[in-house]
Amino acid sequence: MTAEAFQHTLAYRNNRRILYGSIALAILMVVIVAASFIWQLRREAEKRTANTTQNLVSSIELALDGLIDTIDLALLASSEEISRNMDKGAMDEAKARRFLARQKAHLPHEVTLKAINDQGEIIYGAVDTSPSSAAVSTYFSQLRDNPNAGMAVGRLIGQTDPEPVWPFFRRINKPDGSFGGMVVAALGSDQIERIFRVFAWTPVAPSGCAMPIWA
Repeated sequence: MTAEAFQHTLAYRNNRRILYGSIALAILMVVIVAASFIWQLRREAEKRTANTTQNLVSSIELALDGLIDTIDLALLASSEEISRNMDKGAMDEAKARRFLARQKAHLPHEVTLKAINDQGEIIYGAVDTSPSSAAVSTYFSQLRDNPNAGMAVGRLIGQTDPEPVWPFFRRINKPDGSFGGMVVAALGSDQIERIFRVFAWTPVAPSGCAMPIWA
């Protein structure tokens, strides 16, 4: 091989190395840019998911707060109406039944209502309806001993039952301010599930996280 041919071959090899190096560098830059872009997209997706989840939680809180306020108003109206209609310190059972029936019909959700006199006897609502007698007994004593008590919110009862309930209680005052019984509302877990079913969830978002959406 002549010196000229050798120089030509060497130059060709060097140019080829430069070409391959440039291609490899270009590929590396594309990979870096793509990885950075994907990472940025993931961060934005996670941020949107977090914001959407926060909005969802806030919406559910507002819905539950509204429901509790509605139940509280029904119990307050019922206790005050029963108190006004008491005759010589005794609860007018017939009027209590009619008024509670109207209150129940006006509630947006299916709620069990009871009226209990100062002896602990249920005068409106089936004896075997929820909440349980043990829970009623607990809050009966608390409300009886506290003339200034507002609405008492019980813990979820019967978690192992097919239909656990969430109980609410309000004191009934006699015209002289003494204890006259209480009104009780029980919200079934199926009604709470109705609120959650207003919202739907997709199993996985593009970021790999659970993504809430509004149905």
